[in-house]
Amino acid sequence: MSKFKVGDKVRVRKDLVVNSAYGKVDDEKYTFATGMDKMRGKVATISRDDGDCYRILEAPWWWTDEMLEPIDDYKIVITSDGKITLARLYDGKKVIRTAKAKCAPDDEFSFEIGAKIAFRRLVKPVIDPTEKEPEYYTGKVVCADNADLDQIFTVGKIYTVQNGTLKYDDGDIARVGAKSIDDLNEERSVKFIELAEDAKC
Repeated sequence: MSKFKVGDKVRVRKDLVVNSAYGKVDDEKYTFATGMDKMRGKVATISRDDGDCYRILEAPWWWTDEMLEPIDDYKIVITSDGKITLARLYDGKKVIRTAKAKCAPDDEFSFEIGAKIAFRRLVKPVIDPTEKEPEYYTGKVVCADNADLDQIFTVGKIYTVQNGTLKYDDGDIARVGAKSIDDLNEERSVKFIELAEDAKC
């Protein structure tokens, strides 16, 4: 039985060693490869569960139970002094984000209302209106080389990248947040080239 399910938030273990095996199925070892090390200690989202291994949205490789750990040390604490309601998000014992709601002088204090406002601000921080949304890559690319990933991408096949998202042949998400063709090719043994009609001069 799988330890995690699709949609779960997990953390990649910080102590993983490159080129070491973590997990084995039918005599096939799952290796923590070069490139995967950039995910050490980072939070990821399970996008596919194959029973003995997983895909995550943030990186293209296969991951095993031995490489991942659950995130169960987050908690939110909301307190008030009768005027200001403060919401704190903890990762273990460390406060990683705070938000507050202040009662107006003419309003009657309500902890329930203050807590709702502070909580909403905590989980959905206010975005600076002057800050532009990141521009993600959209266009068509051709797989030029797939190295040992012949079951994932097909050489010569045209792939559509929509808002920085690229999918494998089986429809699973391979990459999110790509801003350029270089992002698509970064840390991969597969290479893509832009179609001439999509390439930027």
